[in-house]
Amino acid sequence: MILYFWGGKIINYQFLGELIKFYRIKKGVSQEELCIDVCTASYLSRIENGVISVNEEYYELLFKKLGLSLKTILENTEALQLSLDNSYLDLIYKKNESFEKQDYSNN
Repeated sequence: MILYFWGGKIINYQFLGELIKFYRIKKGVSQEELCIDVCTASYLSRIENGVISVNEEYYELLFKKLGLSLKTILENTEALQLSLDNSYLDLIYKKNESFEKQDYSNN
């Protein structure tokens, strides 16, 4: 786990990658679109999946392209983590609900 210190808080770099991925998908932006003038799509994928950590400049550029501020993200990590967790739970619930509604009878 790689950590980032911000205003007395310790922040996991993987969390920042998850947030980039979450907001990118939420805004309907492809990896190829987001990474223009920042990095390659494969590099962005590795950032989003927490495989690598990058310097602050990359996070600033990526969040800015998504209409977000790294500073605001870092100042609100607890609320964002809860929001992200709830969004994932909602997604899992909807997938399970859809799975339960499917008809698996052998007609």
